[in-house]
Amino acid sequence: MRYGSILLSFRINLKTTLKSIYYFSLGFGFTSIIKLAQIKKGPLLELKKIIFLKIKQYFVDNPIKLGGPNIIVQIDETKLNFNVKNHRGRNIPACWALVIVDNFFVPALRYSVIFENRSAEVLLYIINQIVIPRSVIVTDEWKSYSSLSELNIYQHQTVCHKYCFVDRNTGTHTQNVKSYNNKLRLAIKKTKGLNLEQRKVFLQEFLYREHHSNDKFTSLIKLFEF
Repeated sequence: MRYGSILLSFRINLKTTLKSIYYFSLGFGFTSIIKLAQIKKGPLLELKKIIFLKIKQYFVDNPIKLGGPNIIVQIDETKLNFNVKNHRGRNIPACWALVIVDNFFVPALRYSVIFENRSAEVLLYIINQIVIPRSVIVTDEWKSYSSLSELNIYQHQTVCHKYCFVDRNTGTHTQNVKSYNNKLRLAIKKTKGLNLEQRKVFLQEFLYREHHSNDKFTSLIKLFEF
């Protein structure tokens, strides 16, 4: 371990810290990590805060770029919170995320971000930040996507979900991004409740694990410059 690593300054021993990072890398919840790593709530909160800051900085230093000339990326928006059933509980304002999937790579590369303003301008700004010019973008026919083809930056294909999920003539579909939406929503549901800021943190952590699915633990360790 590199001398001066921030992990050496924790109030807990290194073994417990590493066990906590390991279970975090696998996506275990807060309560489960406390039990499995035998760590107290305070130090774990401190550790999770540092991990998030490290992940946040990682994406600043390594911005996600998806697609490329003639490479297909699927884009969709998904609601991250669930409706109140049987009029029980209070209604929570809708929380939407824009999700982008590039299946050219194995495993597929993804991007997701919460956006509170669902205007076309906001969507296009996010897409232009992430998707490489000359990519083939596939979406549904939501009107906010309609100006994509006017930019002359991307090829834009659509599928009308009112009539079909796969275009019979072109084979165009958004099944991959829809599948990822379901995976993301299920992961959030398992947390048993997150507010808006917690969802933003969760999305970045989830995204980091997805982009390092083959080395989740070692990639986190590298963030601490061992």
